[in-house]
Amino acid sequence: MPRDGSGNYSLPYDWEADRDNNIKIRADRMMAQQEDIGTALTGSMPRDGQAAATGVQNMGGFRVSNVGSATSATDALNRQTADGRYSQRPGSTTDNQLVRFDGTSGTLQGTGITVNDSDQVSGAKSGGADYTGTSNSMVAADIGCAVTVSNGSANTFSLLAAATAGRCTVLVVQTGAGQTTVDVSGGGTLNAPNGAKISQQHGMATCFCNGTAWWIGGDVTS
Repeated sequence: MPRDGSGNYSLPYDWEADRDNNIKIRADRMMAQQEDIGTALTGSMPRDGQAAATGVQNMGGFRVSNVGSATSATDALNRQTADGRYSQRPGSTTDNQLVRFDGTSGTLQGTGITVNDSDQVSGAKSGGADYTGTSNSMVAADIGCAVTVSNGSANTFSLLAAATAGRCTVLVVQTGAGQTTVDVSGGGTLNAPNGAKISQQHGMATCFCNGTAWWIGGDVTS
């Protein structure tokens, strides 16, 4: 009988019991016992990795120690590998500092951005682009940022379609002498009660989108 459901193995025959019961040594009983031992050994996992497990291995709450570093996607992770991959400390230990993931090196890096215990953010920098053409179009990277438009001639800055932009704001600053007119790409709705032209050089217009339409206000005129 191979191992029971708890992994225990018992010999089929007890030779001492046979002796006490006057049962003579018999080839068939010897062979049956040897075959049973062979069956039990076949169900064991060889230490040298010749064969794979044929069932889920229940560790019973015990650790698997001295596991090598993972090299394949299906390898188990030892703590050293897991800590290196998922729990890396950034170079800085500044309190409340945010970290970013470097996709090239696969490491965490410190940033200049902190969030204090009152959830106030400091150190963040706005993105946005500097446009110099006469016909300029907002891109997704401008969402939530300030952009500048600088051209000596009259020019336009076209906001993203509202459905594409979603709920956001963008600040448009006319840094050039040419007047900047703000419109919406594809002719979407732009609510402009005071006009959609920035009134003068160095003027600014705040544009807000709720996902279905845009609004504009600030240093604007019709």
